[in-house]
Amino acid sequence: MNYLSNKYPVFALIFLLFLLFIRPLMADDVKVGLLLPLTGKLASFGEMEKNAFLMAAEEINAAGGIYGENMRLIIEDTAGIPANGQSAVKKLIFQDKVLILGGGYSSSVTWKTMTLAQKQEVPFLINTSSADKITERGNEYIFRLNQPASGYFEVFASFIKKELQAKNFAIVHEDTPFGHSRSNTIIQQLNRLNLTLVIKCDYTPGRTDHRAILENIRDKQPELLYLISNDMNDAVLLVNQAREIGLTPKLIVGGTYTFSLPEFRKNAMKGSEDVCTYILWSPFLPYIESRLFFKKYIEHYQVTPDYHAAQAYSAMYVIRDALLRSKTLTSTDIRDALSKTNLDTVFGPVKFISYNKKTQQNRLPVLLGQWQKGRLEIIWPRKLASQNFQIYPRREESTGGSAAIQPSGEL
Repeated sequence: MNYLSNKYPVFALIFLLFLLFIRPLMADDVKVGLLLPLTGKLASFGEMEKNAFLMAAEEINAAGGIYGENMRLIIEDTAGIPANGQSAVKKLIFQDKVLILGGGYSSSVTWKTMTLAQKQEVPFLINTSSADKITERGNEYIFRLNQPASGYFEVFASFIKKELQAKNFAIVHEDTPFGHSRSNTIIQQLNRLNLTLVIKCDYTPGRTDHRAILENIRDKQPELLYLISNDMNDAVLLVNQAREIGLTPKLIVGGTYTFSLPEFRKNAMKGSEDVCTYILWSPFLPYIESRLFFKKYIEHYQVTPDYHAAQAYSAMYVIRDALLRSKTLTSTDIRDALSKTNLDTVFGPVKFISYNKKTQQNRLPVLLGQWQKGRLEIIWPRKLASQNFQIYPRREESTGGSAAIQPSGEL
């Protein structure tokens, strides 16, 4: 199935009416505003999303655009700063007069920008910001494609209960406000699963030797070791030195996105083996054309895409789908069309629903991955797994865990 082969059977019947009555409501181009961090510390991720948005828009326009009009992306740089985001969204709404907003990277920025979008009744499809509160305000013009932050621990809790069955844990975290806050949250969550904290240690970011901390943890013999590190060098040193001193919990979990990046594997090499982390997307998932998208992105940009690219690419097609189904290209009708979305994308199925406190939230599982033989395999949930979980550290003479699932194929 191909996105651009989707058929809209009513098109032929309404086309003449469209030309007479709807076309005058449109500008020469269909304007879509995007809020992305293209400078600052988040720039590499913003650039990846921008590339994916542009690639999707090129495909859409080559296939006829929106009823014959080109989709034009107006991209504003937030630099990951809330005040910049506020200025950018004002420009997009009042000066550029975009029909719909997309992007939404960094929850603090999105929290500020979505307020104006809601007030001005401009639909905003968020594809990356994950703070739960974003879709817990009942805002009818705010939609989210990606998983909320609470989904991360949901998948981990399920894995611990059904697969790992650990009794205790240790935490190592960076000595930063984020590190302390995140570690306290994890402790509370694991305590609720009846796991006992045996030791908690922090480290100064940028240090080159963590052996003393890791040796203290080794002496406590935890079954689970949870690492909280945003810095790549710190993450690499922690896993390499843990292996070096013979720290052998059943499971090491990297609790930040750093541990899921290809650079982590490239720099840590053997130290990354059997380390687990959260992932939001993989080209090995059984989602429509996910592998084809993966290949196309590499051919287009000579860079390997991660979940950021899959989110942005999928969001562009969700926007296309809503615009094509909208009765008129007015904010109310676009909002109504978005609310009825039921579309398969490379990031997964998209359908905006209400659950718990959330409204207009797409519901997809967060995945637990494990680095196995140089590839970040999906190990949980079981129904989406590409390989079985391996006990850390794997011994050469044994599989160290369950028999491997037959690989789903190479790209």
